[in-house]
Amino acid sequence: MIDGTLVRTDILVVGAGPGGLLAALSAKRNSPAGTRVTLVDSWTVGRTGHGAFSNAWTLVVFPEDDLEAVAREIVAGNDWLADQPLVQEVLATSFDRFGDLVGAGLEFP
Repeated sequence: MIDGTLVRTDILVVGAGPGGLLAALSAKRNSPAGTRVTLVDSWTVGRTGHGAFSNAWTLVVFPEDDLEAVAREIVAGNDWLADQPLVQEVLATSFDRFGDLVGAGLEFP
């Protein structure tokens, strides 16, 4: 016997990481009125998987850091499914983006 709650839905989104959250929001916004969109996740929404990391950290590779090692760690942490050239590009420009945030008045500990 399976314990749980029966939910009737029109659109089911599995996974509440950033992609799942965006998919559910997009489905709700772009569906006819009354469409039931259900989002399910294995744990608390926004507090597990990569969502927790992306919500809690600003990752900056400083000029003295080993860009290749940081990129390798992130790609490996994503089971090699991450878009490797994109990860490399984001990390390579992260110090400049950090400078933009500081220039806009944001303070970082």
